[in-house]
Amino acid sequence: MNAANAAVFKAVQTFGTSSSGTVTCPDGSTVSGISTNLAASTTGGSAGGFFQLLAPSGAQVQATVNTAVLNSNHFRIAGIVTVDTICASSILPTTFSANGPCGVGVTVQYTAANGERATIPVSVSCMMGH
Repeated sequence: MNAANAAVFKAVQTFGTSSSGTVTCPDGSTVSGISTNLAASTTGGSAGGFFQLLAPSGAQVQATVNTAVLNSNHFRIAGIVTVDTICASSILPTTFSANGPCGVGVTVQYTAANGERATIPVSVSCMMGH
């Protein structure tokens, strides 16, 4: 296999903590103090990982990542939300996407097909390997 055809490992993850995000539920209600955990990777055409939103009450969104597109400056992940105790009106399972720049003190945007959305300030590391 030559270098042009070699599968390249790429990964994205959040680091540090910030609890200043906001979720907007499908019914229009909002929940503040949201933090996030994200870890996803891709090698060639395969991707995997997880995404979580965490509320101060302990309520959360849990999702599985099955698509990840990233470079050293930006990432976009997508997958399936299987647990959502933040928004009582959420219909599950549902698909989601999250994206944002890589770096310290950036903002991640989350959108689910059921109408839920969030904006979360956080730090994101995007890693490129071989």
